[in-house]
Amino acid sequence: MNQDYILLLLSDSALPVGGFVCSSGLEATIQTGNYTDLKSFIKQSLLSVNSSTIPFIKSTFNALKKAKLNEELKEEAIPEVVDRILELDYKFDRMVGLNHISKRASLQQGIAYLSLSTKSFNFTNVFKRALLKQNGGHLPTCFTIVCCFFELPLERIIYLYLFLQMRSIVSSAIRLSMIGPYEGQQILFEEASLIDDLMKIGSADDEDQAHSTWPVLDIVQGSHDRLYTRIFNS
Repeated sequence: MNQDYILLLLSDSALPVGGFVCSSGLEATIQTGNYTDLKSFIKQSLLSVNSSTIPFIKSTFNALKKAKLNEELKEEAIPEVVDRILELDYKFDRMVGLNHISKRASLQQGIAYLSLSTKSFNFTNVFKRALLKQNGGHLPTCFTIVCCFFELPLERIIYLYLFLQMRSIVSSAIRLSMIGPYEGQQILFEEASLIDDLMKIGSADDEDQAHSTWPVLDIVQGSHDRLYTRIFNS
């Protein structure tokens, strides 16, 4: 299938993966008085994702290259791949474990991606069973699994992930009445160079080198459930 079509399919805002119930910490940042401006928030958020999450996407992609994921898989045929995916998902869980809000959002969206793929596209059952058995299924792991089943190259997977992160923040800002929908589209257009720059800079190739560049957000986001009023889950 055409890769451009797959990218359009996976970037569809109507995709039922739960991304629009999360503000990536924007709501808590505003209410706790740590907000400066939206473009700065987007930049810091994407920089943090590039250093903390993209290495896991790369490692997951490299593990999945060992299997032909566009074909029906049997668990006994690829135990080493399944074990590696479970290991990566567990490591990501440990990394975000202190931020229970981020952990909850990641699991909700990750499982939603696997549910979408099994119900709509009829694949990834073997990984879904294994991840649910471990009480796992984080977003970077599951997102990469789905993209690899569609045989997307790593560069496009990373670009799509960063774009979806930016779009999610802009969408949250619109629903928080910080900006209007026209300004939101303007920001997405103007900040496209940020993703291009991150693609040029690159990130660590190994999950063991993953790290946060914005620990303040982790602390602030942890207060989300204690906000007096809120419209997002994270």
